Amino acid sequence: MPGQYVVLDNGRLVLEKWTGDVSHADILQLDRRVLRDKRIMARASVLVDATTARFETPPEKVREIAAVQAESGKKSPLSRVALLVNYDAFGFSQLLAKEMERYGITVIVFHTLDIACTWLGLDTGHVRAQLDAITSYRAKGNRSATR
Repeated sequence: MPGQYVVLDNGRLVLEKWTGDVSHADILQLDRRVLRDKRIMARASVLVDATTARFETPPEKVREIAAVQAESGKKSPLSRVALLVNYDAFGFSQLLAKEMERYGITVIVFHTLDIACTWLGLDTGHVRAQLDAITSYRAKGNRSATR
C-alpha cells in the first residue's frame, strides 16, 4: 500500500505518508483504517505528506473520499488536516479540501512542511523525523508503519 500512518501525541496527531501511484481504492482503504483506529482522539489533527505521490482519483470521485468521514454514523474524530502535496496534486487536493468541509473538517493544502507544521502548531524537526521513520520502516520491507 502506498500510504502509511502513525498516531502520536496520545492520539491527538496522525501523520500520513503517501508515495508513488495512489489509487482511489488505496485512499479509501487507509482513510477507513484511520477512522477505525481507537487510539485517535476526538479533534485530532492530521498532517499528510503526499509530496511524492501521484493520485489516480478522478475529480468526480473526490466526494466519495470525503464521504468516508460519515460512514460510521458518528462524527469524524478529525478536525484539521494539513495536506502537503506536490504541484501536480494541487487541483485534486483543493477539491478534496472543499468536500471535507461538509464533514466539519478543515483542510489546508501546503507545498512546504514548515508552513504546514506551523499551521498545526507542530515542531517541524519532530514531524520530519517521524515521517522519515515511516519511510525507513517501509523501505525495510514492512507493509505498514502503523504504530
